[in-house]
Amino acid sequence: MKRKKMYLLRKWGYYHRKMRRGDFTRPTELMSDEIFNQTVGIVGLGRIGAAAAEMYHALGARVIGYDPVYNASLEPFLDFVDFETLIKESDIVQVHIPLTPENKGMFSANEFAKMKDDAILVNQSRGELVDTAALIVALKYHEIGGAALDVLEGEEKIFGCKFEDVGSLPDEYTELINLPNVVMSPHSAYYTKMAVKNMFLQSMTDIERTLSGKKGLFQGELAKKQ
Repeated sequence: MKRKKMYLLRKWGYYHRKMRRGDFTRPTELMSDEIFNQTVGIVGLGRIGAAAAEMYHALGARVIGYDPVYNASLEPFLDFVDFETLIKESDIVQVHIPLTPENKGMFSANEFAKMKDDAILVNQSRGELVDTAALIVALKYHEIGGAALDVLEGEEKIFGCKFEDVGSLPDEYTELINLPNVVMSPHSAYYTKMAVKNMFLQSMTDIERTLSGKKGLFQGELAKKQ
């Protein structure tokens, strides 16, 4: 996902669209910025969110974070802020939280209106955290600058499938795929050899412990630490 964020930050989608038309110019409006001049907001500071904060900090970005649970060990890498401050001040908003009934649709038209008009939303947690229809409107009318999406509402019917006729895709998928300020992947940010191996080993460990009357070591941990 880091590569996708850089793709959006450097506006490569717009360049690709221009070059397919034979236009190889560099217009002023496509001048991009450097990551160390950006404010990155991390929503959810569990294991994955904390690791992202450390990486952005190492790249020289200003990092701010929101999480209901305070973790003093993260202070060297970020400043803790409330959610509204985060969405207003961030150039990149990256989401690492589990889905609950309370936070479903937490990124909707109201939040997009408060974000910077060139801000990038990165969602690799759960699709239902974002109101897809509101996101499309925000992207098309430049209320925000771009979106990197590894998850999407209703993805269970789409991701993992191959469609011979792309015209049969739901309208929102077609719109997002065709926008130059969107990068999508089919819930594959986690998809590495090591991650898949760990998922298998942790599942087998918990099954064995449960069958022997012990509490699982990993049950719920992955979801809790998104």
